[in-house]
Amino acid sequence: MPTPDLYPDRGTIRFRQSRDVGSTINASFAFVRQNLRELLVGYLALVVPAALGAGVALVLFVLSLGSLAFDPAALEADPSVAFGAGYLGFAAFALLASAVSQAAVAAYVRLYRMGEAGTITVGVLWDEARGFILPLMGMALLYGLVTGLAQFLSVFPRVGGLLYIGFVIWSYPYYMMATVARTIDAPSVGEAWSRATVLVKGEWWYVFGTYLLTWIIVFGLMLALMIAVSVVMGVVMASIPVGSTQMVLGVALTFVPLMLVGVTLYLIPVLAGYVAYGRLTDDLEGTTLYEDLDTLAGEFDDRPAPSGARVPWPLAPEPDASTDPDDVRDASDAPAGDDRPSGSDAPGGFRGGGFGGA
Repeated sequence: MPTPDLYPDRGTIRFRQSRDVGSTINASFAFVRQNLRELLVGYLALVVPAALGAGVALVLFVLSLGSLAFDPAALEADPSVAFGAGYLGFAAFALLASAVSQAAVAAYVRLYRMGEAGTITVGVLWDEARGFILPLMGMALLYGLVTGLAQFLSVFPRVGGLLYIGFVIWSYPYYMMATVARTIDAPSVGEAWSRATVLVKGEWWYVFGTYLLTWIIVFGLMLALMIAVSVVMGVVMASIPVGSTQMVLGVALTFVPLMLVGVTLYLIPVLAGYVAYGRLTDDLEGTTLYEDLDTLAGEFDDRPAPSGARVPWPLAPEPDASTDPDDVRDASDAPAGDDRPSGSDAPGGFRGGGFGGA
């Protein structure tokens, strides 16, 4: 694999660029819109098998709960029967689906930044993503263990529960940035966490706000879908005798398409994390457009490079005087639907009430 620090920004949407929360969301939606077909084909090809496994396991789990509902004596005798093969299968496949989702997005972003958009096949995406699946699963298990241990704080009356919730909220931006770092420029979990602590320091509200807003969008879309599904299921169930196995099975089967939609929408917060990571990296390392242009034009000087700064790639011509110095691309060449209007990245959030609108 190429050295991550040497990744350029050959795509029309740059990752290493100063943005606020709104502009980060705009750039994320613009990225999805511009690469919709190629991104979704590769992403779903990798993620759907694990998501289907999770959906089927969830159906089995719901069916087992349904049978126990009609036999409460068995549940009272042994409460552990509720957490059988269906539950364990769902937990395993859900963990796998989450890791594959993150790995697929990471792989696409890496390839996109190397200028390979338009040529990224499922096979190419898999070759880039497969090495990240196990590390990401391990990180998720480790974070789950840490937050699980933090639940012991709840034993303290009132304050303990608040401390636990506060710990989860505080640690989530660090955890998500660590997962991004592990797939971008950190060869180990320890280095990824160290990298995340440095990046998030002083920028916690920016990272938290980015994830909070994207998850609100995802939950809003899922809620709308679940309401529609509930209406349809209500009409269908009206014709099925109450308490029958068919009713339980019908309810359980609705979780399969919901699982597929949910794992697809999960792409949005994961991608937003990579856009946010690019902004934090650019701010931390002090890599400016002017330094890149000097290097690209061959105008080297004797000044030492900033510590940790990436090595620029000879990718773009020097812009003319009319080009905004905050963008490496000529504004006249920007494709329709870029993550910002010609001139500069709009810092004001959602422009015109839309996501990523020009």
